[in-house]
Amino acid sequence: MITGIRGLFCLLVCLTALAAIAIAQEPAATAPVTTAAADVTTYKPNYVPPMEILTVVGARPYGGGYVLDWRFPDGNHYVDLRVNDAANLIIVSGVAADVDQAVSLIQAIDIAPRQIEIEVKIIQINTSKARNIGLDWETLLEHSNTSTAFRYAEDFEYGHTSIQRNLNSSDQISFTVGDVVRILDSAGVAEIRNAPRILTLNNSRASLLDGQRIA
Repeated sequence: MITGIRGLFCLLVCLTALAAIAIAQEPAATAPVTTAAADVTTYKPNYVPPMEILTVVGARPYGGGYVLDWRFPDGNHYVDLRVNDAANLIIVSGVAADVDQAVSLIQAIDIAPRQIEIEVKIIQINTSKARNIGLDWETLLEHSNTSTAFRYAEDFEYGHTSIQRNLNSSDQISFTVGDVVRILDSAGVAEIRNAPRILTLNNSRASLLDGQRIA
């Protein structure tokens, strides 16, 4: 009887040991698998909107956010990009070296836009006097950014040079629009009423209000 009890006890011990070994060999179902430590950083643009930056860098939609990928000799690299419009933030996550590369690219795009100063001369012209000196209005208006043909019929002063009508009527002298304005002003044909200036951003529209007219 005692021998039978001992045999049963040994059998139970062996079964318990085998069960413990089997449990130890099972992989943990909840253990996460990671290949590299993730790094997260935020960038707050100063000049360019976040979504415009993502468009320029070529980020594509992925998993509710955006992904930026590029190739190097050692393989493909990826970073995850998220935008917080309310806080004006770009959240960048990925391997630390890739995150640094992405942030450097974003910083290169987020630069202050160029500013342009525009001066507009508002001129009142005596059309009768203008005809006498042969100003070709059609040419002036069609080619305002190039030189314009100026047929002159009277003597007049331009700076310190006297231009006289001793050439044939078909002769022409090439002037810029600015030259024409100064000639008309010195000849008493035109009066510069106002010369406002406006500062605007490159590739942005701007308008000037002079009385009831918008230039």
